[in-house]
Amino acid sequence: MSMAKRLRVLLVVLTVIFTGMGTESGLAEEIRPLQSILNDVERHIGELTINLDDIRKRIDFLQNLPVTHDKVIQELRALDLQGWTLHLEQWELQLEHLQFTKTMLRKVQGISGEPHELRAAWRLHEGQYRTSLEGYRRQRDTIEERRLITEGRMFERYLP
Repeated sequence: MSMAKRLRVLLVVLTVIFTGMGTESGLAEEIRPLQSILNDVERHIGELTINLDDIRKRIDFLQNLPVTHDKVIQELRALDLQGWTLHLEQWELQLEHLQFTKTMLRKVQGISGEPHELRAAWRLHEGQYRTSLEGYRRQRDTIEERRLITEGRMFERYLP
């Protein structure tokens, strides 16, 4: 038998073995993903908390810049501050969402609560969260548009 045929046979055997292993441990796999998801959510909460601290530092930096009498630079700074403040609010909302998600997943994991109540609570939260995110998107679009116009004025100022 050639080496290529041996390799193909080996791959088929390994595929059959791993497929069989996967179906035998089906119950364990149904239990483990929820804990893995909870671990991911907790990791994201930690990362987001660090990122929120960084955004707060950026906002503090912007608030403590030296005063300028240049109206365009004042406007750019104000837009930057609005943008970072909006970013902070949106990520705080994201943090609240992740904390809610963690709580709900723990309830599902322990089946603490009626399934229909858990579904209703999730759907209510999901609707509110989507609405809030859409509001943040609109505000961000407005700030970005105003910043683009202001940057254009800054650019024009230096043309001959």
